[in-house]
Amino acid sequence: MLFEFLQVSIFTEEMIRAGSAASLSSLVNRLDPILRNVANLGSWQVISPVEAVGYVVVVDELLSVQNKTYESPTILVAKSVRGEEEIPDGTVAVVTPDMPDVLSHVSVRARNSKVCFATCFDPNILDDLRSKEGKLLKLKPTSADIKYSEVQEGDLKRSKNTEDVGQSPSIKLVKKQFAGKFAISSEEFTSEMVGAKSRNIAYLKGKVPSWVGIPTSIALPFGTFEKVLSDELNQGVSGKLQILKEKLAAGDFDVLEEIRKTVLELVAPPQLVTSILSLYY
Repeated sequence: MLFEFLQVSIFTEEMIRAGSAASLSSLVNRLDPILRNVANLGSWQVISPVEAVGYVVVVDELLSVQNKTYESPTILVAKSVRGEEEIPDGTVAVVTPDMPDVLSHVSVRARNSKVCFATCFDPNILDDLRSKEGKLLKLKPTSADIKYSEVQEGDLKRSKNTEDVGQSPSIKLVKKQFAGKFAISSEEFTSEMVGAKSRNIAYLKGKVPSWVGIPTSIALPFGTFEKVLSDELNQGVSGKLQILKEKLAAGDFDVLEEIRKTVLELVAPPQLVTSILSLYY
């Protein structure tokens, strides 16, 4: 099985969680609000400092609304943000008492999408924001604080972050083609073969001091999944996925879990296993 061969999906994460750093991180998160109070650092940790105007919507979890599309500019006050969620379309700001890492998926998405994103440590401020559900607010962040106030509809029309809300951006997607190799070493990493994270690892070689260890890396290049799926060994899986995709296109989102389980049924062609092993031995 393909995924039996690659038993550890994120090796570095497993290594980190198994060490003392994970426990220390949890402890620091607990102490952070106390230390901020003692040091007079304010009630906010601003992850993405973007000025925003929108209507307040209160939710328990960001995860529960990540697939939702808001027609009006929306400020989400979310009780729980774990870090791996997507930010819903139409959202101009997310405020939470949680402390996702500044390099977590949702934090990076917020900065790239120019969405205001901040952690608030003051329960009184959070209660005040929740009490304003449905009202139009303006958030004005600084490096360490966020000022907010109620505004009028005219301010919404003048706000830069509302111009594209509800409109699909013009995006041109170019499908990468399978280059004939199931696995490649870091010396072969190019924009036509792998993504930016992989290329950055290759770029660091020779750019950092010798005492900084660069991980030995291999990658499954673009198109490998599709090539494995089209192999005769996986005809049954491919047919099942096609049926599930049709259900998904018809609006049946419950099939997503079944799609994930079906992908795990893929069998690794001998060429894939050989390619990976040849880079190690």
